[in-house]
Amino acid sequence: MRAAAGHGITISDAPYSDIGSASRYARRPRGDYAQLIQDLESGRFGARVLVLWEGSRGSRRSLEWYTLIELCREAGVRIFITSHDRVYNPANWRDRKALRDDASASEASSDETSARVSRDMSDIARKGHPHGQAPIGLRAVHDTRTGKLVTWEEDPKYAPLIRELFDMVRRGVSIRGATMQMNADGWRNRSGNPFTDQHVRSLLKKPAYAGFRSHHGTMYPATWEPIVDTETFWAVQSRLSGTRKGARPGRAGHPFTMTLRCGVCVGPLSSFNPTRPTPDGPRYRCHRKGCVRVAQAPVDEFVTELIVGYLSRADVYEDLSRRWSGASGELSDVRGQLAERRANLAELEGAEPATLAEARVIARSIETNESEISDLEKLERELSTPPDLLALIEPGGDVRGRWEATPLEVKRRVARLLLVPGVLGEVRIRKAAHRLEPATDRLVIRRD
Repeated sequence: MRAAAGHGITISDAPYSDIGSASRYARRPRGDYAQLIQDLESGRFGARVLVLWEGSRGSRRSLEWYTLIELCREAGVRIFITSHDRVYNPANWRDRKALRDDASASEASSDETSARVSRDMSDIARKGHPHGQAPIGLRAVHDTRTGKLVTWEEDPKYAPLIRELFDMVRRGVSIRGATMQMNADGWRNRSGNPFTDQHVRSLLKKPAYAGFRSHHGTMYPATWEPIVDTETFWAVQSRLSGTRKGARPGRAGHPFTMTLRCGVCVGPLSSFNPTRPTPDGPRYRCHRKGCVRVAQAPVDEFVTELIVGYLSRADVYEDLSRRWSGASGELSDVRGQLAERRANLAELEGAEPATLAEARVIARSIETNESEISDLEKLERELSTPPDLLALIEPGGDVRGRWEATPLEVKRRVARLLLVPGVLGEVRIRKAAHRLEPATDRLVIRRD
């Protein structure tokens, strides 16, 4: 290196790799930077001069730069910055000050650049313009003259797959079931590999398919046409939010498990098979304390008749249809408020209070935001659940037949929605008065 030779410095070994950003906003490690620090700390560095081509390569984080300066001072290593054409001696207080001032300037420049990029990205998002690679099902549209990205458009190869995927999940098919069906039909991802459950879940959560541009939890109308309608998209989001990530979909084998209640402790009832065969077959029992046990078959038959009878009523369909058709605007408002509260919460959680008083204020604000988010999420679920019911009670068909053909996961969601005090009533099982008391006589329906 000519610059080093001009100062009588000979490069005696292979240089440390310094690929990557040196700022606090970097997402990847900086090559061999960690190894350099370890070598200086352990005494393995072995050279008398550390050569940097620019001051910012020391670091764009002041504390990290200060650490490097101190390590060089303790090891008796000087720092040669080629762009300055100067060798600094960290043992000299004036040189240390110059290096520290350079570190502070580099950090400020990094912060300024990050703020500018953040503003630009927010502005692009508000205008609904795309950013980055288009998700599967969409493809990029570039300006023929400049080559710049203009918008996205429907990809005729994969768009039908995305529509089919959303339709399957809205009908009640589990993530696992949808993934298996897609792979069985011969669909493969862009890499040519079969789809995985995790990939399918991530696809279902992309607002881009409904014509939205998402940025830090806020969604804006996009410049491209949606692949799926907004009603389907939000119905699927509601379904996903009610399914625990990593859970085994469909693991519960009965529609009323964990929905029926114990008449003693009001805990949920779960299904189980007795170790010894009994004439009654499978039973429900109190999941919390084992307070009560009851034969499952007659209880299931009773509750099924209760639900089917309710859904067969014409006035119920009209009421739910009216509520759902009028809920779309309210649902949109609720989701807008949710996005705002979540963004506020993220900002509060990332705040660094300077005083104890500030910490207390932030803690109270976080608590308030979490409470409001919880209330809004509950309202969102209430407003977005009716499609499950409307699919069951569509006029002109057999409600009982639809119920029997409905996937188990949808039955469970419908049961959780209807078997509450404000609708059909909460179904509780009380203790038997005597050993031969019929199971249905032990049912207590609690309504508001």
